[in-house]
This record gives sequence, C-alpha cells and structure tokens, in this order.
Amino acid sequence: MSLLGEMQEIIEHMVDRYQVCWDVYPHDEMWNGARIQTGFDVELYGTHCYNEQHPTPGCQQCLEVYDALQAIALNILPEERRPSRYELSPFDRSIRYSHMRKDRPDVLLTITISHRNHPMECIDECEVRCLNEIKQKLRDIGAEQRTWNRQKGERTSKTETCELPNPKLGSPRSFRHR
Repeated sequence: MSLLGEMQEIIEHMVDRYQVCWDVYPHDEMWNGARIQTGFDVELYGTHCYNEQHPTPGCQQCLEVYDALQAIALNILPEERRPSRYELSPFDRSIRYSHMRKDRPDVLLTITISHRNHPMECIDECEVRCLNEIKQKLRDIGAEQRTWNRQKGERTSKTETCELPNPKLGSPRSFRHR
C-alpha cells in the first residue's frame, strides 16, 4: 500500500474511532451596523472513546480527540494556494453537549474559510469552491453531517454543494481583527 493510501486509512480510522461529525455555518462579521457573511465555519466534532470514566473538560482524552480532529482538518484542506485562507481554532479545553448528537461529550475544532488578503470582502466563488471541496473530502473519509448515525463498517455517499447566498461579489462586507 502506498503512503497516501496508508494516511487515508489512518484518517478514516480516526473518523470512526472518534465518530467525527461536521456542520457548516456562515461566518458573519458586523460592518456599519449590518451583519455580513465573510466566510464559512466548518465545525468538526469528535467524541471521547467510551469507557467507564466520565470525561472532564481539557482531559487527556479531549486532547487526543482534538489532535485527531486537527489531523483530519489538515488532511481535508485544499492543497494549492488560493485567494482563500483557512484558520483552525485552538484547543479550548471544553466539552460540548448537543441534543443533535445525542448529548455525547464532544470536542470541537472549527475551520474558518475566508479571504486571504481582503477580510472585508463578502464570500465569493473561491470560498464556496473551497467549502464544497472540504465537504466532499469529509464525506469521502466517512465523517457524517450533523450527527453520527452509522454503525461500524457502513459507508455513506451523499453529495451536496453550497451556493453563493449573495449575488453581489467583491464589495466591502466586513472587518476582522486578527
């Protein structure tokens, strides 16, 4: 097996082990009193491996889940340089519970997709293209959207794309301090 094949297998194993789910939300900023969409937030959720211990925020298992989510995130980002940039959220020592994911103890990593050089610009075709590629790569490795429904060994193959919500492209839309 090739090195790339082995890496893909390791990533898929992490997805199964930590039951990785994902969702996408608009990344909004305020500009002149108006909320403007400047990008997308792709949220990756992974859960602790079940054992008899109840997880505590920031525990060693949380860090293991975060490390797996970070490896997955780095694996699904577009490889070539584009006018978009990708920012990974740091480990925040939190556990999240959501009814959508059956109140399991989740660790979160957010990938923010935005303009590389013009954070005041609204989203354009590049951010949408990057989002769609990331979503497809998540599906390809077996991560599920919103909630983990799959039994061991099952695979899903949904295809869904994102469309630009605003036909005006290239206008000043937001300001972000970084």
